[in-house]
Amino acid sequence: MNYNRFFIFLAKASQVLLLFLGVYSCLMCATVRLNILLDKGMVFGFLFLFAAALWWLFYLMREVPRGHWIAVCIGIFLPVIFSLRFGTVLLKGMAYVVNSILKLSMIYYNIKFELLTYPSNTEQYTNAYSATIFTIGLGFLILLVLSMTFYKKRSIVYYMLLTFPFFVFPYFVGYVGFYTETIIYLTTLAAVLATGQGKHNYMSQRLRDRISLYAAGIVLLCTILGFFIYTPDKFEKNIESHKEIKRDFTALSLLSGEDLMEWMKANFSASAIDYGSVGNKDQVVYNGTKLLEIRPTLITDSSLYLKGFVGDKYKDGHWYSNNREESYRKDLEALRKTIGGSPEIWPKTLEDDLAIPPENAVRSDTGWLLSAESWFLKGSLSIKNIALGRGKTVIPYYLMEDVTYDEDGNVQYKGGIQYTTEYYCRLIDRFHRYYAEQRSFELLNEKENDISQRILNTQKSILDFVSKYYLDIPDTIEKDTFSDFDTWCKNHFVDEKSHARIKVKAVQSYLTSSGKFDYTLAPGKTPDGKDSIDYFINEHKKGYCVHFASAAVLLLRHLGVPARFVEGVFIENERLVRYVNKKESYVAVLDQDAHAWVEVYMKDTGFMPIDFTPGRADDSDDNLGPVEPQSSIPPKTPPTPSPKPAGAATPTPDPLSQPSDDYEDMEFDDIDTTDSAEDRDKGLFVKPFTRLWFWMILILIVIGIPVCIQGQWILRQRIYFRSLHKKKPRARISAMYFHIRPLLSDCGIEYNGEPLDEYTKKICSRLSLTEDQVKPFTSSLMKSQFAKEITGEELAEFKAAYRIVRRRMIRNASLLKRILYRYIFNQ
Repeated sequence: MNYNRFFIFLAKASQVLLLFLGVYSCLMCATVRLNILLDKGMVFGFLFLFAAALWWLFYLMREVPRGHWIAVCIGIFLPVIFSLRFGTVLLKGMAYVVNSILKLSMIYYNIKFELLTYPSNTEQYTNAYSATIFTIGLGFLILLVLSMTFYKKRSIVYYMLLTFPFFVFPYFVGYVGFYTETIIYLTTLAAVLATGQGKHNYMSQRLRDRISLYAAGIVLLCTILGFFIYTPDKFEKNIESHKEIKRDFTALSLLSGEDLMEWMKANFSASAIDYGSVGNKDQVVYNGTKLLEIRPTLITDSSLYLKGFVGDKYKDGHWYSNNREESYRKDLEALRKTIGGSPEIWPKTLEDDLAIPPENAVRSDTGWLLSAESWFLKGSLSIKNIALGRGKTVIPYYLMEDVTYDEDGNVQYKGGIQYTTEYYCRLIDRFHRYYAEQRSFELLNEKENDISQRILNTQKSILDFVSKYYLDIPDTIEKDTFSDFDTWCKNHFVDEKSHARIKVKAVQSYLTSSGKFDYTLAPGKTPDGKDSIDYFINEHKKGYCVHFASAAVLLLRHLGVPARFVEGVFIENERLVRYVNKKESYVAVLDQDAHAWVEVYMKDTGFMPIDFTPGRADDSDDNLGPVEPQSSIPPKTPPTPSPKPAGAATPTPDPLSQPSDDYEDMEFDDIDTTDSAEDRDKGLFVKPFTRLWFWMILILIVIGIPVCIQGQWILRQRIYFRSLHKKKPRARISAMYFHIRPLLSDCGIEYNGEPLDEYTKKICSRLSLTEDQVKPFTSSLMKSQFAKEITGEELAEFKAAYRIVRRRMIRNASLLKRILYRYIFNQ
């Protein structure tokens, strides 16, 4: 067996394999994940045959006499035959694929395009068959163009230009390619980038073949290892994180220079929020840093609390999360199975269980018990994280989905730099009146039914859970810590039998209006050996929001009210009103808006934010009573108002945007959109064309900069060689020597007038060359300085030695110097 011939065959096959896998995988990334129907097996087979045929075609161009003309004729003939045979099918396939992409773009960017039409005589062809033929034709054209440069000198620029846009396209409409196609394309791209030759023509064909074979082997090995290390299941689970990276890059690209600097600084410095630390600061200093930009769709008559950290257990001057304890996690998981979520899901549970059709509304003595749509106001809040800190997120209360926390107590929410939350803006007056005070489920014909029993069971399960974990007072708190507070409660007729709301008001009054405590931003650190909260309550009595909230949690737990410590940001209602009234383009949340408060659990409304900081406590009083909406952003088409009895509160119309009627005539039957709500970024901050243009410009920059750099090098090389050919042999040798003189200097090779033999030995020792290789270089250089004429044979010997010396110097240099030599010194 001729192993040399077998090796050459493997090398050629590896080149075909690299080119085929790159084109096939990038096309599949752009079609399969977008739910475009096609036959993958048919595409795979035909593209592989085309890749092999094109290799043979360009082999003719190099090896066979007059092969160039044969290859050109065949290269023109095959696409023409393919187009004539499948012309109408190609038109329908193109229309189907393009329309599918346009429909996804319309959904993703909320804009409208004109859809393409196709000839009526193609109705007998299915969409899947048409799309398959179109994809095969497109792949064949890409293979044809790439083959012109791929086999002779692997051009990276053309490969990136023709394949990379297909790979990244799904990201533009909120998708990520499937695992197999993604990893195959990335490993193939890495192999092409690693072995790309560009304009290097000093490599033999045999060496290029060997490199191709090694690159194909590396691709195969990396692909196999990738499947074991980063399995398809892991990839699918982390799809949201891949999309988040894309969204983050998009959001960063649209930040102003100042905001971008703040974002970078916040990601490498301490956070603006304490995240559970109490008593460790001498003073709090604000510098006006913008933490967030928010855009609400609806506001109420109260301020807005956005939480980012929840502390359950206090110890040694710090609030910790119960998520660190195994017993808590097990009990929480059991609660999730029982009620369908954590205690945070209570508002959603009420909406689901108390949804009564308006026509079946129940009449009570005090008014009408309307449907859940009247009880719950739904809105959305767009948040852009500029300087809150790395991996930090904040969310509003009454989120329309369950809330989770990590082991440190930080809110875990799919977001990143820019995200949108949907939530119940507030539980409005009618809900409080009928549910909180009179138990609305008991008004339903005053009898037990499935709805009321389910609510009672859910309420009891949550109450048992929060009573177990949110009434704990640490052992480090002295017994006499609450003695003064107990005396104050006794004098104000508050005891353990009082209603929870009365207890909350008692703690608020004790901390904010009793005259015992002072608010200050410079409280000083807690002395060593003393507990921060105990020291604040009994001795120092000076602090800021973190001290007041921490003390309030323990005082409430002392009275038997479940509570926990919360940190985040606080935005006054007046600032929200200015945005709603379009006086501001967004609400800027600054570092001085960082705040701490308390979440109090009420069995009828769940956890609610209550403030215990002097000057802010009044802002949260309405959480304990009726709340009525103040203003909202009106929808495009106001809903028909429901009849209401005199004296009843008027609910604000649902402000959530609805799809435009312009899309009713669009056909989406051929696209699976069941996961569109999860997989598409709403992008409320970025206009669609701005986002699209940004990515187009970014791709042009990424591709254009290398092309421009390479182009200027080619141009300079041509000018240089053209100028050399105009010189006489003596002048040509001198010019070539002075051209590489910077390289010689960097290698420590300077000519200082020494004899020819010593200069030759210096070059040999520095570059590890033999005298036979260097001698023609130095001798011809000396002759060019002193001899009258240089023969053509001597010039040829000088050129050969010149190439050897130059290549060895470049090969011994670092990568950075190679780039410098090539693109700056034009070597």
